[in-house]
Amino acid sequence: ISKKHSKKQPHSKVFIFSIISTLALSLFVLSAYLLLPNYAITILYDRGFLEGAPMLFPFAVFMTLFSLVSLILNYFMSLSKTKVAYLAVIFAIIHAIGITQFHSSILEVIKVSTITISSLLVLLLVYLSYGWKKG
Repeated sequence: ISKKHSKKQPHSKVFIFSIISTLALSLFVLSAYLLLPNYAITILYDRGFLEGAPMLFPFAVFMTLFSLVSLILNYFMSLSKTKVAYLAVIFAIIHAIGITQFHSSILEVIKVSTITISSLLVLLLVYLSYGWKKG
């Protein structure tokens, strides 16, 4: 993308394809984790980890959102829009504060993580749509 951007060539299709591919793969995995969490844990790990089955889907939701945020941040960086990195730092601090306040269970940590990354994703999408309308 950065190469195309430097040559003033269109690059949004590559980015959109990356988002769609990430979502498609994530939705497949999310479905498996939602419908067959015990089976997924048994295949991936061992029956000894079955007590983690209720946390598998919520964690996969967090990881999906995290993947999208990473993809969008990397997209901005490839366009030399580096100021969005400040948002990532601010939300990392918010995330750390949230975890220090709410950590009575792993599920609570996953919820704090999901709320934090969702908020960052919304802001990045707003910034992305603003940039696309502008240019």
